[in-house]
Amino acid sequence: MKLRPLVVLLSLLWIPLVLLLSGSVRAPMPVHVVQESPFGVSGEPLESALRRISFPIWLPNWLPFTPATPFAFVINHPNGIQTIHIDYVDPQSRAFVEISITNHPVNTISERYKLQKVIVNGEYEGVFVDNGTVQMLAWNQEGISIMITASRSDHPYPVSTLLQIAAHLKRVQ
Repeated sequence: MKLRPLVVLLSLLWIPLVLLLSGSVRAPMPVHVVQESPFGVSGEPLESALRRISFPIWLPNWLPFTPATPFAFVINHPNGIQTIHIDYVDPQSRAFVEISITNHPVNTISERYKLQKVIVNGEYEGVFVDNGTVQMLAWNQEGISIMITASRSDHPYPVSTLLQIAAHLKRVQ
């Protein structure tokens, strides 16, 4: 089953109307070109994608698997909306983690699913949802929104794993 289109669609539904902030960002890890375009949006090297955005980014220094080379894509929407999606995939175990960052607070993922309120990194109110296919953790931090979306083929990730990924995100600027 291809989860990528579903994840991108869910991520796109989460994007607010925002004003862009200024700044510069650097990638801390080696990056490479994506092999496949997700949902009609071309992937690119992470370093290249980071140059096209103007807001702070947090990248993981720990994941629950050893990923293949990460790839990213930036979506520019009408009215100056901009979101970056950074994808880490383990093709062998059919697992992935996507970090999506928007430069404006977002209220919630979706009221369609049962939301579990959580505290992220000991200080930020967030929500966790498991829709049966993917697990999502979202919160607002320092004026931007961060969402971690994850899935694997054998069984769902528990909220504790997504909170652990969140604890290992490091700001890059």
